[in-house]
Amino acid sequence: MFSSKKGFTVIELIMVILIVAILAVVVAPRITALYPIKLSGAAEKLASDLRYAQNLAMSKHIDHRIAFDITAETYAVYCYNADTDSWDLVKDPLKRGDDFIVDYTDDSRYQGIEIVSTSFLSATVEFDSTLGKPSSGGEVVLHCRETSTHVIVTANTGKVSIE
Repeated sequence: MFSSKKGFTVIELIMVILIVAILAVVVAPRITALYPIKLSGAAEKLASDLRYAQNLAMSKHIDHRIAFDITAETYAVYCYNADTDSWDLVKDPLKRGDDFIVDYTDDSRYQGIEIVSTSFLSATVEFDSTLGKPSSGGEVVLHCRETSTHVIVTANTGKVSIE
C-alpha cells in the first residue's frame, strides 16, 4: 500500500533550492537594468508636469508654479489665487481631486529616485498667465543609483527638455 509518511525528501529540497538559485541568477541582472528605465519615466513625468503647469497658466490666465522640496523628494503644482493673494495647490486630474503633489519617497513607481538639485530661484519655477513664460530658466537633476538626468526649462521660451 501507500506509506503514511508526509514530507519532502532531501533530494526534492535540494532540487527546489537549485531551481530558485538559477532563477535568482537569471533575474537579478534584469532587475538592475530597470533603474535607468525608472529614472527615464520619472524625468518624463516631471517634464510633462512642467508643461501641464505652463499650459494651465496660459489657458486659465492665472500664474502657475511648480515648487520643489529637495529634502522631502517632492514637488507640487500651485496656482495663484488673487482673492487671497496666496498660492493654492492644483488638483491632480489623474488622482480624482487629490492635491497635485508628486512624492518620490511615497510612490512605488519612483522609489529610489532622488531630486538632487534645482537651479531655479527658491527651487520654484513660475509660469506667467499670458505667454506661459517661466520666471527663470533652470534645471532639475534627478538621480537613481549611478545614473542622473536633467530636466531643463529654457528661459524666455519655456521649452521643457530632458538630457
